[in-house]
Amino acid sequence: MNRIARLAVPGLFVCLCAAIPGRAGDQAARLQEDYRAAKEALRPHLEEVSLDDSAEGPALLDREWELIGDWVAEYLNQHSEASIDEIAAAIARLNPGLKGSAIRLGNKAYLVAAQTVPLGTFFIAAQAGPKFQVAWHVKDASDGEPGEPEGLSHWTPRGARCCALSVGRLGPLPPDAKGNARFYVDAVYSNGSTRRAQLSIWQWDGDDATPLLMKPYAFTVAAPDARTTFDGDALRIRTKENFKTFAASPDESGAAAEWSVRVTPQGVTDLGKRWLAPELIAIDELDYRVSRQTPAEDLAAPAVIAELKEGIPDVCDNRSMKNECASLGTLVDWKSSSPGPERTRLCLDVDPLPRYLFTIMRSGTVLFVTGIKDVSDPHYGENCAAVLAAPAAPENQATESSPDPAHPAP
Repeated sequence: MNRIARLAVPGLFVCLCAAIPGRAGDQAARLQEDYRAAKEALRPHLEEVSLDDSAEGPALLDREWELIGDWVAEYLNQHSEASIDEIAAAIARLNPGLKGSAIRLGNKAYLVAAQTVPLGTFFIAAQAGPKFQVAWHVKDASDGEPGEPEGLSHWTPRGARCCALSVGRLGPLPPDAKGNARFYVDAVYSNGSTRRAQLSIWQWDGDDATPLLMKPYAFTVAAPDARTTFDGDALRIRTKENFKTFAASPDESGAAAEWSVRVTPQGVTDLGKRWLAPELIAIDELDYRVSRQTPAEDLAAPAVIAELKEGIPDVCDNRSMKNECASLGTLVDWKSSSPGPERTRLCLDVDPLPRYLFTIMRSGTVLFVTGIKDVSDPHYGENCAAVLAAPAAPENQATESSPDPAHPAP
């Protein structure tokens, strides 16, 4: 029986190898067979979102990843002008369960990602002399030495035991001042409504890839698919943060923030995060302080603080700001409207607290709460949208204050 007849998926073999004559076609067939055997050997060691704790698992995963790299290099040796879409398609032809993606890093160098659920990896295939080869692989980038970026070891076969990553997106970045290629990898740790992710930015000098930044973040399934974008100045990443005083559903948009990382020829700079709903975060901070009986006069007028003290329960025995106190409840609904550039009305419904309508004044980036009204009664509306749609009612702002630029809201 000839080699083609022994293949489990002969159609796939013909699809890749029909145009590869002689020894090259034989090499592709051997790689396909070897990969199938490696995958079958690894299968018993795969858990839902990670690799098991067996001694054999990491070596078997390393072998599978190595064969994917060899397959891509062999494909490029026969298709040196392949497009990135053709490289991705070639990876899928190695095995139906594989997904691939690629970007160009320069002349005859490609960043390639491949993954099967739940494990992913990436590597650089580059031409060395007359042939392509795997010039660098992230699975070999971590040696466990102190000082290496936290999360780098998660890309190793051993790291897949606890922290399996899949590549969500590869993206090119402008080269540095020396002309070295740079790129980012947006990767995902696990499934669920709130998902953990890792952003890493790398520099490729032709011999080695070096991480310039590597940090975890969280996002929700409700976030845009293109949650990571580069605008020519900075990477912008949409993230999900946590409220201080109340719980929220995993897809709650109020907890969304934008994380920015500036990319210049000289390097990368983490610019931090900005809330996409800063007025809601200001109320969260105000509730946090009132519930812990700590000063909040820089955030709100005295009448607002007094009203909140009536409606917010004592959730702490220790008055320390660092004390881990109970949550005030669950965010049920919120809505805001801005009658003018300096004024926002925000309705907040946190169960079991009263539903409140706040007036928030803005001076530059400084927010100050000047008014509050309990709108729990159904006659104000069945939800926050109805409350805001109704004619404005007088709010409790007996002590009207102006924003204090010296004390910005967090």
